[in-house]
Amino acid sequence: MSVMAAIPLLQDTLIILIFFFLIFAIGGLNLFMGLLMSRCIHIETGNLYYDDEGGDMICKAESCPEGYFCGKQTLNPNFDVTNFDNIFWALLNVFQCITMEGWSEIMVMYQIAYTPWVFFFFVPMVFIGAFFLLNLTLAVINSSYSEAQAGIKAAKERVRLEQE
Repeated sequence: MSVMAAIPLLQDTLIILIFFFLIFAIGGLNLFMGLLMSRCIHIETGNLYYDDEGGDMICKAESCPEGYFCGKQTLNPNFDVTNFDNIFWALLNVFQCITMEGWSEIMVMYQIAYTPWVFFFFVPMVFIGAFFLLNLTLAVINSSYSEAQAGIKAAKERVRLEQE
């Protein structure tokens, strides 16, 4: 009941949140499109180079070992989910970063593929999005819940007084 009552109050907050998501998704598209497809490939066999953890090695900013070159693969990491290749995947990755679920792994992948300076993109996105905008949204829902609880308490008090 309180969530339904909060929908009119959430309208402005959700517009700001969606605008924030779009700004960082479009920025990610412009900066990072197609970068995570770069892998180290063996010159003679065409096999991928696997690192110590058993994952294929992302390259571009970091060079490949001797006998390998940096080429494009058809899939991105995490079953082609982690990327900023189109607006839908970019919005999903922005949402993942703002909810702080694995945002540092995404940032490290782009540090390897692009430049170590990508933290200037990811850290403000996480701090502004997670610590300010999401908490603002939760505060609106909490205030609506508090008002609903106060209304229920007042109604119970009126019923109790009428019965006496």
